[in-house]
Amino acid sequence: MKNKLIRILALMLIALLIVPVAFAETQVYTNKKTKIYASASTSAKAVCTVTIDYPLYVVGTSGSFYQVKDKEGQFNGYIPKTSTSTKRTAPYEVAASAKTTYSSSGSSTTVPSGVKSSQYYFSSNMTSAKYRAYGAYLAQTKVGCKYSTNPNNTNTFSNQSYVKTIMGYMGYTVPDKANSIGHSGKGAFVARANLLKGDIVCFDCDTTNGLLVDHVGIYIGSGYFVHASPSAGCVVVSRMTSGYYYKAFCWGRRYLDK
Repeated sequence: MKNKLIRILALMLIALLIVPVAFAETQVYTNKKTKIYASASTSAKAVCTVTIDYPLYVVGTSGSFYQVKDKEGQFNGYIPKTSTSTKRTAPYEVAASAKTTYSSSGSSTTVPSGVKSSQYYFSSNMTSAKYRAYGAYLAQTKVGCKYSTNPNNTNTFSNQSYVKTIMGYMGYTVPDKANSIGHSGKGAFVARANLLKGDIVCFDCDTTNGLLVDHVGIYIGSGYFVHASPSAGCVVVSRMTSGYYYKAFCWGRRYLDK
């Protein structure tokens, strides 16, 4: 009888170790780009890949893994506990103290509410529209950062280094110079009427320098783009539906194609 009781207790203990422990849902964020797995093992099939700062709800735990679901109902799975944090890391955002302000008739350091993106995270099974909204969010994080011909590409940017940095965040490599971004690289050429959020936009701002493309930026929708402007002295949002940038526009280049 005693041995039987011991065996029963042993089986109960094993069951507790194997079955994930459920508890009240708590929110966490990924602290790096990482995979969500189908079971509590990095050898398991990946359900999807998520960006840093991806919001997740913890619904259980299994050893060194959290059992999670995402708030949009896109997936359920497991993630190593070490890949999460209780707070957003916000690695791409820049402190207000490192920024400046600017306003003119066509450009400003204020992002219009109608185009401002709050899509600060992305998973590989989300839609193309959300992927582009994520690209627009990244572009907007640098608005107000100072222009520099010797940039650190963290809170100061040249025109071309701004575009190169934002595209790098998305995992794409573009050429170093504005003219090369406009003519070379792997991005598809896009006409004005077909521009989408996250496209690179190319301009001929100086018709005397012999370069057809000498200025570039990131399109964020509704006729607006973000760029590091030497005349404004900082990264600004500008309209390209009329006026100076409408006339100077050459074409777009599309790298963000999910």
